Amino acid sequence: RAVEDSMKNILNLFARHERELFQKRGFTPAYFELKFGEPRNSDLGYLKIENSGDPILIEGQIDRVDILKDKRQAFVIDYKRSTREFSVHDRLRMELEFQLPIYIMAVQRLLHRDVAGAELRVLKEAKEEGLYRDSSSDLLGLHANTRTYGAAEFENILSNTEKRIRQ
Repeated sequence: RAVEDSMKNILNLFARHERELFQKRGFTPAYFELKFGEPRNSDLGYLKIENSGDPILIEGQIDRVDILKDKRQAFVIDYKRSTREFSVHDRLRMELEFQLPIYIMAVQRLLHRDVAGAELRVLKEAKEEGLYRDSSSDLLGLHANTRTYGAAEFENILSNTEKRIRQ
């Protein structure tokens, strides 16, 4: 009974948090479990990282991609059951964060959308953290103390991720 109650509480918290973010942001969920990679097994082709020889082919699955009403901008969401040991920003600084930048590149290149940002949503705690563009801060309703990245810095994160993949 305690496990069942705990699960109900987590699901209720999750649903409430999702509803609040949806109402605040104005993005509409458009893709769920969006696969990219092997054409027979995915919705999209591979994410290709150019290399000196053959391109590096990356496959993955994005939990959710939301699209803004204007259909040009997208927002990437990845769900986690619990908080990771290090924040996204610490993982970027330590050159350990690949997932969110790869997902951003996949949406940009394979769906041909501008990406406002990407975030991890922690199910058990109804909290989120992510990689956000400065220019999307108001659109996403981010708190003033939320870490955001200017256009050059955001693109630098993506290009550094590509360089690390090539190594």
